[in-house]
Amino acid sequence: MERSAVPGAQVVTLAGEIDMAVGEIVAGAFREVVDDGDGPVLVDLASVSFIDSTSLKLLLNLLRRLTRAGRKLALVAPSPHVKRLLDLTALSYTFAIYDGMEEAVAACVPGEG
Repeated sequence: MERSAVPGAQVVTLAGEIDMAVGEIVAGAFREVVDDGDGPVLVDLASVSFIDSTSLKLLLNLLRRLTRAGRKLALVAPSPHVKRLLDLTALSYTFAIYDGMEEAVAACVPGEG
């Protein structure tokens, strides 16, 4: 997991298997992006090979906290496995999902679209 930034947004890049075993680490990173910053948060899922219900809960909690703060969340380039799970759980209707980082930045960062 890596935290970075693009102009006007924070980026959290996740990779590998995101499950209960790494849930606390991911939750901590999500708390930091909410508490330490402003603007939208873009979660890059391109390199995620597996995600479980714990991880979906973490993403939903992140969305809730950002929404309450008047901020946006975007999921970027979910791998086929993650996209399928989001579709099966109908969470693809809950989250803003973009195929790439440029598209997400254009949609979420004021003045970039």
